[in-house]
Amino acid sequence: MKCPECGFENKSDAKFCANCGAELEKGVPNGEYPIKVKIKTMEEKSSRIELLIRIVYGFVLGIIAGIWGMLAFIALIIHWFYILVCGKKEEGLWKFYLEYLRFVSKLDGYIYMLTDERPPITGADVEYPIKFSALYEENASRLELFIRIVYGFVLGIIASIWGFFAEIAAVIQWFYILIMAKRNDSLWGFIAGYMRYYFRLEGYVTLLTDERPPISGEEL
Repeated sequence: MKCPECGFENKSDAKFCANCGAELEKGVPNGEYPIKVKIKTMEEKSSRIELLIRIVYGFVLGIIAGIWGMLAFIALIIHWFYILVCGKKEEGLWKFYLEYLRFVSKLDGYIYMLTDERPPITGADVEYPIKFSALYEENASRLELFIRIVYGFVLGIIASIWGFFAEIAAVIQWFYILIMAKRNDSLWGFIAGYMRYYFRLEGYVTLLTDERPPISGEEL
């Protein structure tokens, strides 16, 4: 079993890492969803200057995300067929998409003004107000590959509608910050809920988990 902290390969029955001592995860705790989207509590004060910097910085990182996303899509197609043939996930492909979603979730959180902290250009699990994580499980269902297409499409419609209103909320929030130099709590909460829902859905659609996401923006 690989340690989630240092990557050391331990014995399959180990409870703690022999290298760093971290507790080893055995699976998803009962009642918990395997994909986490944690968003730090809102900081009311916000920078007017960052509103303008965000446009430029977000655009540059958006180009990086676009290129990374094309490579991630290729990895996703390969992973889909790998699961279809082998009936299990390939850890390297799984990690590649995980790191992409980590980066994009940070970038989107910044663009949507959930935080003024500029996102790092990395897919590593670094300290940041928006954290995306997923628990790797090797076993995968071939049947879920096909169910995912239908279920993901239906939940994708919900995400599109929710996302449309989240964009409107973000525009209103931009002007609110420009005038008041602080965030509006209701607008922030609406956008944060959308982010949680959207990235849990993304994790499911992109094969990080076979467990179907709930239709909720609450933190799980």
